[in-house]
Amino acid sequence: MNNTNKSQKPGGFRHKIAYIVPTRNRPRILARLLDSIKIQTVTPDQVIIVDGSDQPIEAEIKPYLNDTVSYLRVFPPGLTRQRNEGRKALREDVTLVGYLDDDLVLEKDATEAMLNFWETAPEQVGGASFYIEDTPPNKATFLTKLFCINSGKKGKVLKSGSSTGYAPLSENLYTDWLCGGATIWQRSLFKELTYDESILYIF
Repeated sequence: MNNTNKSQKPGGFRHKIAYIVPTRNRPRILARLLDSIKIQTVTPDQVIIVDGSDQPIEAEIKPYLNDTVSYLRVFPPGLTRQRNEGRKALREDVTLVGYLDDDLVLEKDATEAMLNFWETAPEQVGGASFYIEDTPPNKATFLTKLFCINSGKKGKVLKSGSSTGYAPLSENLYTDWLCGGATIWQRSLFKELTYDESILYIF
């Protein structure tokens, strides 16, 4: 089944955006994300499902596959390996690449809002994260401040190495860190950088 809800980009954007979605053994959860991508007000230019499941899930998600959404099998699985292999499958004209967790559900205008952000983002901005609405509030206590676990300030990396949350959030916020599974990066960063596959993380 082709995506009949594919939107035209209103006015056009200077960037082309792709989503890479590593997944493993969760086709029903993944389908919720794909449903939310299908109804976006602005359709992403490319979506790559990178499957590390014990048994391939291509047949189960076949109704979602089309000219924009493609399937890539990577086995044995590993989050960093799947991310790297997905990046190799990007179209040449893609300028923004996002790594999305398979259990996300995007608001229908999420892609459009992200592209609008990048229209005016300063050149030094390397990445931007979607805001996950059910993130627990960032609350600091005397003890978390004492042991440098939480300072109460949003989006900070502390001397202890702990990172502070950024919820609740009502406007854009410059942070010291970005969510690993909900972030869009400038593709140019990956000319010299890659995910470390020596860190084995099977989800």
